Amino acid sequence: MSGLLMQLVSPLGLTFVFLVLCAVVLLLKGRRKTAILPALLVILLYATGATPLSSRLLASLEKPYAGVRVEDLPEADAIVMLGGLLTASTNDIFGADFHSSVDRPIAAAELVRQDKAKTLVLGGGIKRDGPPGVVESDYLLPWLNAWKLTPRRVYQLRNCVNTHDEALACQRLVEEHGWKKLILVTSAAHMRRAEGVFRAAGMDVTCFPADFRGLAGLPDAGWGILPTSTGLETFDDWLHEFVGWWVYRWRGWIR
Repeated sequence: MSGLLMQLVSPLGLTFVFLVLCAVVLLLKGRRKTAILPALLVILLYATGATPLSSRLLASLEKPYAGVRVEDLPEADAIVMLGGLLTASTNDIFGADFHSSVDRPIAAAELVRQDKAKTLVLGGGIKRDGPPGVVESDYLLPWLNAWKLTPRRVYQLRNCVNTHDEALACQRLVEEHGWKKLILVTSAAHMRRAEGVFRAAGMDVTCFPADFRGLAGLPDAGWGILPTSTGLETFDDWLHEFVGWWVYRWRGWIR
């Protein structure tokens, strides 16, 4: 009950209850057409935030990449880890606040530890919340170096705005060094789009997914009384990838 009370007094819970009351009051007053909008918002918030729908949608993107084991990976010329996993934070150790996708560098570091490649390529663009010109990997490298998790060579993909930019920057490294095989590390839900854009750029990649938020959340994904922010965040992750896939297809970045 205490958990339900906390949800109720949260901004999301209060908004949900307010919309329900608006819809009910309008219906009681006979203003059915006016009640449609708050009623639709109630349905949307409940379906995406209080049911298993969001976890199942995100898990559907992750399932094709589940079950990949480190020991089954072939040796490669380089491990490529895509960015999008931290925010600059002067009050945190190493100057960064890591997001839930911190599983990505953990996975990449383990591949390095198991000698799957002698080269590590770190993606990520300029952090607008940090000093000018500083990219995401500038925060990541001190941690990897301090814990002695870096291989012989490390390359940083600088000035990348999106995954397509990272693929083009990595393609230049492939051509410069004559690399043949890459291990691509990113969040499982993002892997389909990432793999597609890297292959469209002509690179041979073996996928090593991390950050299985959809599949990990399925066992606890049930029907609730009120929508939760976790459910909405999960839906937002799925929607981002769903829209991103079709945008990349439309722009010709994925074949």
